[in-house]
Amino acid sequence: MQTLTATKTLTIDRVHSDAAFQVRHLVTKVRGRFTDFDGKILLDEANPELSSVTFVIQAASVDTNTPDRDAHLRSEDFFFVEKFPTITFTSTRVAQTGINQYSVTGTLTIRGVSREVTLPVTALGEVKDPWGNLKAGF
Repeated sequence: MQTLTATKTLTIDRVHSDAAFQVRHLVTKVRGRFTDFDGKILLDEANPELSSVTFVIQAASVDTNTPDRDAHLRSEDFFFVEKFPTITFTSTRVAQTGINQYSVTGTLTIRGVSREVTLPVTALGEVKDPWGNLKAGF
């Protein structure tokens, strides 16, 4: 007999989330973020391996706090946002690696090039906000 478990559908809360990056440039580090993104997590707590994640970033929303650099990043030299407007991640596998620890493997596509990546994820817990909405941190 198969037991059915509840799967929660969680959407990315942009107010409490960020899509940030850091890269080495010359002798320093450049930090940036994307301001326009969304995603969904289908979370099966009883069977984490049945969970999935999708995430979409609007590449033109790149922000490094330097307008000239941001314009260059949007150009054909880097993200080429006119031809490739989104950066996407779609999970293909979720594995629990410890208590509240997961390994999420999936396809990351940037500028039309797809690569398999594995991301370490920590589940930080759940809480209801003052309006009764469930919030989960990862």
